[in-house]
Amino acid sequence: MESKKRNLSGAQEALHKIAKKKKTLGIILSVIIILMGIFCLCKPLNAIAITEWIFSLGFIIAGICRIVQYVAAPKPYRTPMILISGILWIIVGILFIVGTKLDRTQIFAFLIGFMAMSDGITRLCATGVVKEAGLPVGWNVFSGILSILLSIFVFIAPLYMTTLLAFIAGAYLVVYGIITLIDMISVKIA
Repeated sequence: MESKKRNLSGAQEALHKIAKKKKTLGIILSVIIILMGIFCLCKPLNAIAITEWIFSLGFIIAGICRIVQYVAAPKPYRTPMILISGILWIIVGILFIVGTKLDRTQIFAFLIGFMAMSDGITRLCATGVVKEAGLPVGWNVFSGILSILLSIFVFIAPLYMTTLLAFIAGAYLVVYGIITLIDMISVKIA
């Protein structure tokens, strides 16, 4: 009986260590996303040429964060859209890396708008699950609305994207990085 308790506590301890590592990785990746956004905001003229490459990495990192978020969530609270959006972020990041400059520039505005809209809708849809879990829903609602507003701005001003590319990329990376960082910090490890 005592050995079963020891094995159970050992298993629980191992799961706790894994959860802590995932949380730490999520926090590190979130900070990297924020730093990439700050770079785009501080060096807009120099960053325009490399913003698409930074965004490629940002998409891949964001996709990894979404998949980590999905895997870390208890089964009843796993929203399939989180996993799907994570996979889509990674695919888009890879497509940006292999595409031509013209291709990247032409679809950049649409992708930013679509991803922001998708993230905002996912967060608003997940509010019910968050509320059902007894957690506060204010952050989900706020971040969902903020992402949707950002997407509307991007859809309204696509012709100005070449000039505003670095600013919009930086703003989105900072906002998404902060949202993801708060998500990762707020994860409770029992």
